[in-house]
Amino acid sequence: MKRLFMFLATLSILQATMGQIWTSINSPTRNTLNDVYFSDSLTGYAVGIFGEVLKTNDGGKTWIKQKSMTNVKLHSLSFIDNNVGYASGGNGFIGLIIKTIDGGRNWTKLNLGIKFSTVLYAIAFPNVDTGFVIRVTSETFRLLKTNNSGMDWSDLNLELDGLYCFNSMFFTSSNIGYISGADITNKNGFILKTTNGGTNWNQIFDETPEGVGSLFFLDSLTGYALEFNWGHPTGYILRTTDGGEVWTKHFTGTKELLLDVHFIDSNIGYAVGKGGAIVKTTDGGINWCIQNSGTKRTLKSIYFNGATDGWMCHSKPDGKLS
Repeated sequence: MKRLFMFLATLSILQATMGQIWTSINSPTRNTLNDVYFSDSLTGYAVGIFGEVLKTNDGGKTWIKQKSMTNVKLHSLSFIDNNVGYASGGNGFIGLIIKTIDGGRNWTKLNLGIKFSTVLYAIAFPNVDTGFVIRVTSETFRLLKTNNSGMDWSDLNLELDGLYCFNSMFFTSSNIGYISGADITNKNGFILKTTNGGTNWNQIFDETPEGVGSLFFLDSLTGYALEFNWGHPTGYILRTTDGGEVWTKHFTGTKELLLDVHFIDSNIGYAVGKGGAIVKTTDGGINWCIQNSGTKRTLKSIYFNGATDGWMCHSKPDGKLS
């Protein structure tokens, strides 16, 4: 569904050689892009700073600008289908969510009912009615939920003590979801899980130093999480096959900081990060090999809209799609 760490500036398309060749495609903007999402193999969207929204109808070959009706930085996307979608963002003073019901031709700002003074980051809609968004203030990280397609939002109490941050969020259904982050007080990473739509949360993992980053689940049982340590990257990925009850650690072959992970199917997956790092697995995340991205720039997100076509973004704000 949705991952918090989103990309900046340049998208990349994975050619039919399954990750061996990445090529650049120009976009109609030079603004930094923060997230991309495909609702099917042809229809995709990208959002970025200054309220930038782009759309493709041909699998990413060409992109057109859309009017978002805001100039606030947009961080994250979630689409229910080709027509209904949401984008969340903020600039440190105001947080907002915009919604489209006609494939991005028109976007409207939602009346959130709460005064947000900072930023709304990752957003996820596991179904047409139910949505979640991570709210970041100067003091804390919160999780908001809607049960009526974004008309009303409530603040969920995760009952966490001390200082903490949320790094990623992923929902496999309207009831089952996961949040990763860092317990700053106790200096360890954590993964939380809910089985009742966010009403209650249980800590299911806390065995890594510093933090846990990007999350990705193939289904209700099989999921992946990246160890996240800015100062001392480990290159490890966590894997579960039982819905988070047990996690095993697997070295990816790189000591670069990995920022996002995406799986095409039960065997093939990719992770990307700083220094242009790309690693690939063909056995479900047990063994990994390093690939050549052709860049040393930070790769902040990766997304596949088919078995062979993938998109990623690096940190140079030149508006290119690659």
